[in-house]
Amino acid sequence: MAYDRYIAICHPLLYPMQMNPSHCVNLAVLSWSIGFLNSLCQTLHLASLPYCKGNKVDNFFCDIPPLLKMSCEHSKYLELFVLLIGECILAGDLVLTITSYIFIIRMVLTTPRKSASYKMFSTCGSHLTVVTLFFGTLLMPYLHPSSPSSGQDKVLAVIYGVITPLINPFIYSIRNTDFQKAIEKSILHRNSYC
Repeated sequence: MAYDRYIAICHPLLYPMQMNPSHCVNLAVLSWSIGFLNSLCQTLHLASLPYCKGNKVDNFFCDIPPLLKMSCEHSKYLELFVLLIGECILAGDLVLTITSYIFIIRMVLTTPRKSASYKMFSTCGSHLTVVTLFFGTLLMPYLHPSSPSSGQDKVLAVIYGVITPLINPFIYSIRNTDFQKAIEKSILHRNSYC
C-alpha cells in the first residue's frame, strides 16, 4: 500500500501504467512467496529440534520465539536465523514503507495548494496509522527472540494478531463521508434522547 500511495501521490500520471493488474499480481505473488519461504525454512528448522519442556506454548499463539524456548536443545543457530530473517523481512518492509512516506511527505510539503496537501495526508493517514501500530508491536518480540518470557510479549502478540486487523476496517472507514455522516447522525440521535 505504501508503494501504491507513493505512485498515486508522487507520480499520479503514471499510476494507471504502474499499478496495472499484472503488476499488482506480481507484487502480491512476491510478498506471498517471501512469506511462504520464510515460514517453510523456519518450520523445517523447528521440526528438527527435540522438545522436552511440555506442550504448552507460553504465548497467545504458536509462534517461533515461544517454540524456541520449549526446545531441549538450545539452538543459537536457529535463534540467529530467526533474528536475521526478522530483521531482513520486518525491518526491510518497514524501511521501504518509511522511504515511500518520506517521498510522499516531501511531495506534500512542496505542494503550494493547502487543499491538495490535506487530501494527500488524509489519503495516507489511515495506512500510516495501521503501519505504525502493526510494526511498532511486531518488531519488539521478533527482533529479541531470546528475551525472557513476559506478559508484554503476549500483549504485543494480541495487538498485532487481533487488535490491528480488527480496527483496520474502522481506521480505513474514517475517511468515508457516508461513515462520517452516520457517526454524526448517531451522535445527534443519542444527544436528542439525553
